[in-house]
Amino acid sequence: MNEKMVYALIIYDITNDKRRTKFVKEISKYGIRVQKSAFEVWINRVLYKRMLVDLKDLIKDDEDSLRAYHLPDKCDLYLAGQNLRICKESSMVL
Repeated sequence: MNEKMVYALIIYDITNDKRRTKFVKEISKYGIRVQKSAFEVWINRVLYKRMLVDLKDLIKDDEDSLRAYHLPDKCDLYLAGQNLRICKESSMVL
């Protein structure tokens, strides 16, 4: 089965500690934290759309922000320092 996969960078700014904790717990189900307010995900398209709806429900529009950047399969990526990356072929964290 060849599902269409999505590689995305999710960044957020959530002002409330309790809301932010819930948000991080939810997004951690889908990807890995690459910086304090940034996650990378490599999931199928259906799950990606569901994740965005679930995450949107956890923020307050007038206080918080959520950005999802769907990245192309072949994009330039520069890593330095303490970095984790997703191995897209096996969906493993390297």
